Amino acid sequence: MMTGTSKNQRVIIFGVRRSGNHALTNWLTNAAEECESTLTPQPSTLSLAHCFLSPSGKVVHLNELNELDFRSTWKLFKEARKWTRKCSILIISFEDIRPSEYANFRRLSGKEIHIQRSALEVISSRYHNINQKAQKGIGWSRQTCDAYFLETLRQLHFKGDHSAAQWNYNLWLKDAKWRSNFLKQLDLSHDQMPAHSSVGGGSSFHGTSGKIESDLSSRLRKVQPSEPWKLFLENMMETETDLFSEAEKDACREFLSE
Repeated sequence: MMTGTSKNQRVIIFGVRRSGNHALTNWLTNAAEECESTLTPQPSTLSLAHCFLSPSGKVVHLNELNELDFRSTWKLFKEARKWTRKCSILIISFEDIRPSEYANFRRLSGKEIHIQRSALEVISSRYHNINQKAQKGIGWSRQTCDAYFLETLRQLHFKGDHSAAQWNYNLWLKDAKWRSNFLKQLDLSHDQMPAHSSVGGGSSFHGTSGKIESDLSSRLRKVQPSEPWKLFLENMMETETDLFSEAEKDACREFLSE
């Protein structure tokens, strides 16, 4: 097959931007390499800019294939064949699209993973990022919080395929036993948390410093500009209430009352 050989394990990942896509791929890379590792881009051509390799070649990551048209995707598979036919794990990832829209990739033998993360964390990161770009005069649609994004987030959170593994970013951060059980689904065991990825700019609030904004109330207060954010968030609480847990709703009520 163009995507590899029958000997490697294929992992197909679906998640929205700012939900931990690169945290997951880097963690799986550490597990496969059994040490702290990195994924290095191969930018010799435009297509190969979507191809990342681990140091030993055990892991190949084809990143954000949803950004490539059919011809570019075919070219990527062809050019990356020299690596994919030798690797142990081939990761293919899609961001901000629904699994149902990429049925051909879902037919590949392998493990499908859907990323879940606190909806309020994801939305606050995206809102903050697009406004930071706007203040610099940069138009940026990659992290919008529009109706398509919200429905995609809803599907990944509540309407996931039961055959897909659900990777929960929040549980992954704090629960070693949960991480161990998840790795077993992929016949992996080495649990080593990765460094912040520079792909995508790292954390929305702390970049690649390694710091994580884990306190939800603090996160809400750091989003800028604050007044439009409060109006946006108030609307979200009214129109998209099913996306948020009770803890998230409580944090929003406290923040909006300040």
